[in-house]
Amino acid sequence: MKILFFMLGFLLLYAVGGRKIAVPYGIALTNNPWLVILFTAIADFFQIPFFYFIYSTGKKIVFLDKVRIDATAEKAKIKRYAIWNSVKKLGNTGIFVLSMLPSFGGGIWSSVLLAFLLKTNKNLAYLLIVIGSLIGIIFLAFFSQGVIQGILSLLS
Repeated sequence: MKILFFMLGFLLLYAVGGRKIAVPYGIALTNNPWLVILFTAIADFFQIPFFYFIYSTGKKIVFLDKVRIDATAEKAKIKRYAIWNSVKKLGNTGIFVLSMLPSFGGGIWSSVLLAFLLKTNKNLAYLLIVIGSLIGIIFLAFFSQGVIQGILSLLS
């Protein structure tokens, strides 16, 4: 029952706030960073081809008549973030750096957009995004575990 509660909560939080919210939740609930890393990596990796599809079509995509994703509007929104201009200058390294960041303007969505706009070879882009994402997830998971353990030790 606990694993089902974890999975449902994790997926909901991941959908709403990304890995920056889902990873600390998963660590707090399970105290198992490797399980959280696995779930987050799977969620991140499934997004890569999805966002490539969205950016390559450049059209509005509608799910269940409620959720609308407009590639052009999303591109404009992501470009407003300050980090975007910095990593764009880095080229392929920027794709890697952007995929590590769990903040707004970073992550899979933005790194795929950068790879798409830079016309990076898809195989190279996937490799950079996957490695950057894994490093970012691992850092976030163990950082979250340390913070949670620190708080628990203060409370006991």
